[in-house]
Amino acid sequence: MTADLPSGTVTFLFTDIEGSTRLLRELGDRYEQVRAEHDGLLRAAVVAHGGEEVDTQGDSFFFSFRRAGDAVAAAADAQRALAAHPWPGVAAVRVRMGLHTGEPTLGKDGRYVGLSVHRAARIGAAARGGEALLSSTTADLVSDRLPEGLVLRDRGRHRLKDFDRPEQLFQLVGEGLPSEFPPVRTTSDRRRRRRVLAASIGVVVTAGIAVSVAVVTTGGSRTPRPVTVLTNSVARINANTSRVVGDVATGVGPAGVAAGDEGVWVANAVDGTVQRIAPGSMRVVRTLATPPRATGLALGFGYAWASASHGRTLYRIDPRENNVTATVPLRCSRAAGAFFALCEGAALATGAGSVWGLNDDGTLTRIAPIRAVVVERGIVSGVSETGGAGGSIAAGKGAVWTATSAQPAGEARLVRVDLLAGAPTQSVPLPGVPRGLALGSGSVWVTAGDQLLRVDPGDLTVDASIPLDGAAAGVAVGAGAVWVAGGRTGVVWKIDPQANRVLDTIRLTGTVAGVAVWHGTVWVTIAD
Repeated sequence: MTADLPSGTVTFLFTDIEGSTRLLRELGDRYEQVRAEHDGLLRAAVVAHGGEEVDTQGDSFFFSFRRAGDAVAAAADAQRALAAHPWPGVAAVRVRMGLHTGEPTLGKDGRYVGLSVHRAARIGAAARGGEALLSSTTADLVSDRLPEGLVLRDRGRHRLKDFDRPEQLFQLVGEGLPSEFPPVRTTSDRRRRRRVLAASIGVVVTAGIAVSVAVVTTGGSRTPRPVTVLTNSVARINANTSRVVGDVATGVGPAGVAAGDEGVWVANAVDGTVQRIAPGSMRVVRTLATPPRATGLALGFGYAWASASHGRTLYRIDPRENNVTATVPLRCSRAAGAFFALCEGAALATGAGSVWGLNDDGTLTRIAPIRAVVVERGIVSGVSETGGAGGSIAAGKGAVWTATSAQPAGEARLVRVDLLAGAPTQSVPLPGVPRGLALGSGSVWVTAGDQLLRVDPGDLTVDASIPLDGAAAGVAVGAGAVWVAGGRTGVVWKIDPQANRVLDTIRLTGTVAGVAVWHGTVWVTIAD
């Protein structure tokens, strides 16, 4: 054990080979060579990031770091090295890793003393082979400055052995790291869950975040009470359990929401701001001012893109700098068959090498993302030029897809704009005002009034019409389901894309304006 161990706030890393007894039986005398190579890979990664070896017993290690970011970087490098190593006589050596940050005491014998040490060890024991799990404390410290290419995936709240308080655990995800694992190996908490369900709703407030337990319907006649969430906020829903696990206050009138590797982004329509939220800590890490009516939001090409109805501007936001790095001034006048307008009700999408804006007159604007300039050719989406109410856009499957409702006739259509032809090629009428459009599970999904339509992208036939108990708004596809925001009805519907039916109805207080899905978590914006 190193004499000069870090003190004060320390991040611990515990590691252990999964199935070491089985490996020993399989390899016999060769196991010592495998373990020696394992030890060397771990120690090299830890030393490279300034860590200290506290103890080792058999094939288990205990390391400490002065900085949480260094511990996370070391864990990632070690897992990558272990995954890529050519192991003699065995396909792979899988190592469990757990990280936790605390303020331990250094005893007279030079050893760490305190519950933080035990908590880190329990988190390590909860991980699966090849997985690195972080406590919520460590996740909070690193979520807004993770090493490039790394993100955190919420694995939910779990009760650790010998600890009464459940711990929110996060999986380290990135290129070169194993990503799919069975459920976390922790003690179940069935009695507590029964108490929560009996009470219909529970609220816990930790570090200024209101965390609510959602009650969902999967059939039956009783309607549960809606889960109380903050007004003007973004709420987080566990995609597996359909439970609300947190919310965080945003600006006024949150509308658009997008989630990706660089965080969760929210466009606030009333106060004209765009906010970046760290998914691990559920904290706003950056607020950027735009003109009022910031509604359009999309992620792509390493940037976040936001449009504001007033101000006639598209904003390109670089998450590495947490700042606007380019603005695209856009004309609002019609010119010789070309339309360059993102002035009213603009919706955004990224794909096919471009950023796309859908204007309220049903026309498209195409922007080159790197140069941040308008590609000067107008694209008509096939909707009447009399103006539109509502509108959504998506890009993919060789086309740009638009869904708008023209006024005053109120004719709503889903339109496919072929990227090669540069013009509408097919369209299908919609039975109601479209508010959401998404691609996924081999289909085009569009909300129309109180229905969710599943459309074949090839011939634009409606494969399914799924009734909803209220007017629908945004839609997103991910985590094995289709998620629909219920607008003023204050619900989120979880749709089974195989059976084309509603699996769960999650009832919330407030207007559910937008929805996004990323790494097993559903994010919804809650307005007044």
